[in-house]
Amino acid sequence: MPKMTPYEKGRKMEYKAKQVMESWFGCYVIRSAGSHTPIDLICGNGIQVFAVQVKSEEAKHKVDWDTLREWSEKFQAIPMLLVMCKGGRVQVYIDGERVYGEDIDNVIYY
Repeated sequence: MPKMTPYEKGRKMEYKAKQVMESWFGCYVIRSAGSHTPIDLICGNGIQVFAVQVKSEEAKHKVDWDTLREWSEKFQAIPMLLVMCKGGRVQVYIDGERVYGEDIDNVIYY
């Protein structure tokens, strides 16, 4: 099987993140494919809007939170990072802070 390109890996993670936002938080999701912007997904659940950047576990340190916040403000959105980990785990960061399990309910309304 041929090795996936970086674009294909990113696309696969973005589609998984899209499924997470839809199933966990009841969001409608728009994917900004090939946009070369800090926002990979714009997600809304009727109550909140999220500007989501998707990264692998290895690349999560490369997030420029200042730029993501700046872009999020233009959409009146909450800046979010979804880290797609090996084994299907997902880490959620909101505005630079990791959010765990039950704490998600205190930040995301759905």
